[in-house]
Amino acid sequence: MPIEAITCPNCGAAGINIDTAREHSFCSYCGTTLRTKDVLHLDTESIALEKLKRNARRSFEVGQYGNARADWERAAKIDRTDHESYWGVVRCAMALRPDCMIGREDADFAKALSYAPPERGAEYMRQAQAHNAGAREIQTARIARAIAAKEAKIAGARLGRLRAWVGGAAAVVFIAALVWRLLMLWAGASYAEMAGFLLTLDALALLGAAGFAVCGVLTKRMKKGG
Repeated sequence: MPIEAITCPNCGAAGINIDTAREHSFCSYCGTTLRTKDVLHLDTESIALEKLKRNARRSFEVGQYGNARADWERAAKIDRTDHESYWGVVRCAMALRPDCMIGREDADFAKALSYAPPERGAEYMRQAQAHNAGAREIQTARIARAIAAKEAKIAGARLGRLRAWVGGAAAVVFIAALVWRLLMLWAGASYAEMAGFLLTLDALALLGAAGFAVCGVLTKRMKKGG
């Protein structure tokens, strides 16, 4: 007479001994009539469910969120009313994507709330709201960085155009000073006669070169900062 210990599906009492050779047995605690084939199947599923959930919790604790999610998803397929399994899937999603928003439109979250007792459902909702607050901060910071990068790019382009203009002006002044020297020398003018004007042109050329260099440095810094 093969005997196996099972858990009563009615009252939850563990260690109920049943004769697997008989079609029906009875719970010694609540007196419920048990169909042997059904309770053995349920007990096997219950063991598999608890093993999957235990493995999922261990994986989650060590940061193996992908493995944890896979085990919780398999557990949810065994017991489609197990709110802990659905919530486990949601927790993995939050851990894998800190910037994602969790709402009732998420099927796993909706099922976790639907099957959980009121107090557990309220706790799930509180945790989801706390996660969403953090996710909004991440998204806001990301948008701010994108805006700052765009503004830096625009400012860099403006500096680049200014640099080109200043560099062009400096080159024109330098060429003008050189041409003026040649013309004055060809005309036989003394250095004293053309010194004032040439010094002015030289100063303008140096100023333009300095502006060109400063714009170049600022442009490089803005590119690095972006």
